[in-house]
Amino acid sequence: MSAPIYRESLVVHIDDAGERELVSFNAGPAGVAQVDLGNGVIVQVDFAEPSRLASIRIEPNARASTVEDLIGPERADAVLSMVPRADGRPRRMVGEDGPERERARRAGPSSLPRGTYESMRFGRVAVLQSMVDDPWAPDLVRATAALEVAVETAGDLGDRDSIAQLGGSAIERAAELLDGADADLSGWATAHPDVARDLHELCDNRAFTHPLIARAADVLASTAPPDHGDIAAARSSPSVVEMPGSHVDLKPSGRMVVRSADLSGDQWVRVVRKDSLVLLALAPMMVTASGVMAEVIVPPDLTLADMEVDITAAPLPVPASSLARVTRAVQLGRDAVALHVVGQWQRSRTRWVECARAWRELGDTTRAQIAARYADGEYEPQRGATLAERVRQTQRGG
Repeated sequence: MSAPIYRESLVVHIDDAGERELVSFNAGPAGVAQVDLGNGVIVQVDFAEPSRLASIRIEPNARASTVEDLIGPERADAVLSMVPRADGRPRRMVGEDGPERERARRAGPSSLPRGTYESMRFGRVAVLQSMVDDPWAPDLVRATAALEVAVETAGDLGDRDSIAQLGGSAIERAAELLDGADADLSGWATAHPDVARDLHELCDNRAFTHPLIARAADVLASTAPPDHGDIAAARSSPSVVEMPGSHVDLKPSGRMVVRSADLSGDQWVRVVRKDSLVLLALAPMMVTASGVMAEVIVPPDLTLADMEVDITAAPLPVPASSLARVTRAVQLGRDAVALHVVGQWQRSRTRWVECARAWRELGDTTRAQIAARYADGEYEPQRGATLAERVRQTQRGG
């Protein structure tokens, strides 16, 4: 039988209804990535450190073989045979990491073991599945993530039935998302030939026998890249190559043009008066041939010295409800991770700073400190970019 994916120590909580939760690690400031294995088992891993298990939720009717795939047959049998304690206290299940893990846990994420090869592969599946399940992500991003799930679950983890079965549903989901998208896919491929070539290779996988995926591969293969002269001109354009960070141009009429070389697309420009912090203008930045830009109108009697211009992903005030504020803090962390893995390190640092501030406002000093360490470069997300994340970098509204 295959080695278990997770071998670390666990805290086992059992409620009166018989549902079990195995807790290994409190998720960091970017929250969790989740994958539902079906059969009554849901796994959560840390989004920034996906090789690290956060928790496993096991419903009373869960299939034992699914739990065995995750933690091994002996520990699975022990967990499934447990009954709730009269005092409601959880039980401790010591793993192979031993007491060293407790000392490392107190020292912070960078001191914790990075996990096994199996946990690294499964963590990637969880991150990809979280993208597939994200209703706000563009369809092409979700379809790409679904195809990557299918590839991952057919690889080294494919000898575990509970994981291998994810591949079939992922292929069907990818096909649904690609259905009727020929024109959009062709236009996108023309604008982003490098990423499109990698997506074509993924769609052209012989294991994918679905006709809609084969059609997407044909569309990507037949899409001609832009004229090479246009590409050379764009690369040599000073507005793209030589523009450091952002540029603000205030016209005499009060028309302000803000430009950025960052093409990630999830930015807003916010202009306030320096003396009163009164909001003067707020607008989304749009992707153009020369970068990202926004145009706003400000009072014509003001100069740049009178205003503060800020480019941010969180332009609105912090939401009032605790749930909304936590959601915002987690999203800032997720954005920071996504930007880091595709090489947008400066923007990633800015997101981590905003994430740390958001957690600090919530009174969660631990997560705030971890986010600040990511911002300072003391910690780094321990994974590479997925193709879905590279596709998302080309999309507006991510």
